Amino acid sequence: MSSIGYRKQGESAPHYNPERDYAYITSSLLVTAIERMELDMRPDLKKWREDHNILPAEISALAEALAASQRDFINSGDPVTSFEAALQRYDFFSHRTVAREYFLAMIGYVFCGAWFSAVREVSIVGEPSPAQTDMARFSSAVRKFVVNVTDANYDAEELDKLQSESLKLANDVLAAQVNTLAVKLKDALKTVSKLEGELLDMRRQPAVKRGWFSGFLNLFKPRNADA
Repeated sequence: MSSIGYRKQGESAPHYNPERDYAYITSSLLVTAIERMELDMRPDLKKWREDHNILPAEISALAEALAASQRDFINSGDPVTSFEAALQRYDFFSHRTVAREYFLAMIGYVFCGAWFSAVREVSIVGEPSPAQTDMARFSSAVRKFVVNVTDANYDAEELDKLQSESLKLANDVLAAQVNTLAVKLKDALKTVSKLEGELLDMRRQPAVKRGWFSGFLNLFKPRNADA
């Protein structure tokens, strides 16, 4: 998040960096996370809490410490230099590690759920999404992370490019479109087959019936004005 922003090619608008919005949306996301937070929202988290005897009072204290720490983000009288320093002032780290990680896991779970909902909200499945570019950036960053912590071997040139990740997302869109077209083609073939069967049945009708039907159709044919 160190870049000052960018302009799209050909535009003269002010510089803009969507990552700046994080300053404005994170508090709202945290509000949502706390409002939706349930101590036992998932069976595995419930087991974690029970195995480590994490009490509601511990979670409440951690939530209060997190809320209090944000005041020092912009405290001009005694500012902090990091998120950890702000948490330290309100004894966040004095609580047990298992309780802290449980609390942060619940927040992270809600955040990821909001991420999914937001992407689906701005996207139409089977069409290119406006979120694709940043999603590709995330996948590319994960590849670099994997290289740093494991022995994974990625092509050095591709490691710094978003192209391969963008192509994967584009390929998913095309695959969805192909599947949709395949379903439509199957339905169309069924319709053609049905019409062919009806036409064949019509041809098998006795000549009298065919003649009556042909005569009926002739009533709707334009007549020669000289006749």
